[in-house]
Amino acid sequence: MPKKTVEIIVNSGNDYLIEVKGNQKKLLQKAQQIVLDNEPLASYSTEEKNRGRLECRDHHIYELPKPIQTWKSVQRIIHIHRYGHRPNKKTDNGYYDEHHYYISSCKFDDAKQVAIGVRQHWGIENKIHYVKDTHFNEDANGIRHNHAAAILSIFQDIAINLYRCLGYPSLKTATIIFANKINELFELLNSNHIKNL
Repeated sequence: MPKKTVEIIVNSGNDYLIEVKGNQKKLLQKAQQIVLDNEPLASYSTEEKNRGRLECRDHHIYELPKPIQTWKSVQRIIHIHRYGHRPNKKTDNGYYDEHHYYISSCKFDDAKQVAIGVRQHWGIENKIHYVKDTHFNEDANGIRHNHAAAILSIFQDIAINLYRCLGYPSLKTATIIFANKINELFELLNSNHIKNL
């Protein structure tokens, strides 16, 4: 996220929670060093077993020993250690071990609250962004001019929401059902069920 966007968020009286990724090397190194050198203010752990998967998450909140000058109003570093087993993961026989770092302008002291918030954000990522990339190949599309990319994205959102509202078990199934069936699609869009949504 651009630093200007962070300033707009803070200046409007809101807070941010942003994941620090590899393209922000200095900030990532600083976050990792803070985690190594300090005891957390608060911690919270979860364990989830579902369909042969095991996912453990350790959430830790750290206070900044000194301000990060280049990022406006950073108050906390959040470290989330995710590890477990997913039979379909292609690395190390399905075992994985990941570390995620976040910066926040909010003075969080409740690690459970942070865990819930980050998990809800992952839900958005999984339900919208991941789905759009997997089914519509969004990241690889070459549309970059004017408003075309935004308009295409809106149409994709409409399609996803229609399929979900109509109870299709998967986007793949719904896409196969309606592929090249323009008349059926228009009937669906004009149906009372859609009008009442």
